[in-house]
Amino acid sequence: MYRHTRQVAFAVVLSLLGCGPTTSLTKESLLEADRAFAQATQERRGEGWTSFFAESGAMFPETGVLRGRDEIRALMVPALADTNRLLTWEPTDVDM
Repeated sequence: MYRHTRQVAFAVVLSLLGCGPTTSLTKESLLEADRAFAQATQERRGEGWTSFFAESGAMFPETGVLRGRDEIRALMVPALADTNRLLTWEPTDVDM
């Protein structure tokens, strides 16, 4: 469970970095981005997860660094394909 929590935390940070410049980055906007990330993952599973990464994003699973959306997709689409398993989370706090 802890491993998945770390992956989610890294993914959220990396996905936000890939969003480009914003004019009003607030705690609430970070929480909303994380909620949207969780919803996309629940609805579209691996493709939803992958959609929140920049094309040049990175992810840090136990096996090493994945670089780029294609490498992330290759891991996460099969990992989240099993409909008997569900990855969910609800952000409760953010620190800037």
